[in-house]
Amino acid sequence: MGKKQKLIGRLEKEVERLQQELSRVEKEAKKRLKKADSDVASLRSEVLRLIGQRGSAKPAVTEKPAPRPAVVPEAVTKPSTPAKPAPKTAPAKSAAAKAAPAAKASTHPTPRARRSGPTVAELRTQAKEKGVKGYSSMTKAQLLDALN
Repeated sequence: MGKKQKLIGRLEKEVERLQQELSRVEKEAKKRLKKADSDVASLRSEVLRLIGQRGSAKPAVTEKPAPRPAVVPEAVTKPSTPAKPAPKTAPAKSAAAKAAPAAKASTHPTPRARRSGPTVAELRTQAKEKGVKGYSSMTKAQLLDALN
């Protein structure tokens, strides 16, 4: 009986140690999830600010998110690289124009209306049909030159 009692005692200690480790891991996971939620909220507001809809944006889902699992997969515990902010270029303006409400669209002409000629996508399709090499990385001006 002495050997069994020692083994049982060792197993109980190991179970207690594992429970403490699990508790520590759960606490760390909750902390990381809270930070991730905060990061998501700040990125969402930054994206909305960049596309010019901060005041008129409404969340797509108004219900509460599903509860988080108690055990966090390994992928969540690994450090990730920070997201790079979107560059402030002309495509961001066109995205804002496309996403703008109808009232704004009527007061401001769309980028397509201000520019003349075919779009880059149309030019790339034409270049593909004609067999132009490297068309996918060409600018609009380069595509026009290659097609003419």
